[in-house]
Amino acid sequence: MGKYEEIPSSDSLESHEPFLGHPRFTVQSEHKAYRILRHGVLTVLVVYAVVATGALVWLGRQRVPQPYMHQAPASGVISYRRQPLYFGEDKSFSGSPDHVDRAWRQLLEPLNIRTSYQEQLAAHAEITDEILQPSDGGYVGVLSVYHELHCLDTLRMNMDPERYYSGISEAEKQNNIVHMTHCVDTLRRSLMCKADPAMYTGYWIANHTVIPSKELRSNSDTICVNWEALDGWARERLLPADKYKVKPGPFENQMPAGHHHHG
Repeated sequence: MGKYEEIPSSDSLESHEPFLGHPRFTVQSEHKAYRILRHGVLTVLVVYAVVATGALVWLGRQRVPQPYMHQAPASGVISYRRQPLYFGEDKSFSGSPDHVDRAWRQLLEPLNIRTSYQEQLAAHAEITDEILQPSDGGYVGVLSVYHELHCLDTLRMNMDPERYYSGISEAEKQNNIVHMTHCVDTLRRSLMCKADPAMYTGYWIANHTVIPSKELRSNSDTICVNWEALDGWARERLLPADKYKVKPGPFENQMPAGHHHHG
């Protein structure tokens, strides 16, 4: 058999590890130390999580603009609600041309609104002598959604040029084409900017030789701005069409190209 060498008590493992003394003392001390360590680690993790979450939210807001976070004059009345993506056609905007015209005129009444100097600054407008000013004060503003609705109405009227554009001059025809091109691109950019991911599904409704033979349906919901609140805000500031006057602009004394003033 091999020989075993005794280890002096002064060199024992026990003498170098204070937690390895009496068995009862060892267990209690280990548990106490573990609890302290565990609570300390958990506290640090909780504090870190709170701080990190706050930092991420702040950074996210700095880097990714949120809807209506900018200082638009109407941002204070913006709220959202869930509603069906497709809930049937609005009868107000279908039917006889006269009926539809009235509906669109009413919808676009707040196209031009009166805004303050501070609101124009908040919208990052350049305040120059070229800005439109009503003769009784303020500045002419147009909310983006009404500009887009105006563009949609322009396209609607161009579906029936005999009703809306008969007798216009060649220059007006060319301007109308430019206007329509502008409107199509405005709506394209707006739709892509505010892209709605809610989904439609295609269905057959007749034999493929029939026109139409297919249609889109949806039972999905989408998130919409509370239109009544926004429209109400705009109507409180509307400038009635053809009933308000603006101050003369800086170009009034300039003759159109090709025209010369004769004394």
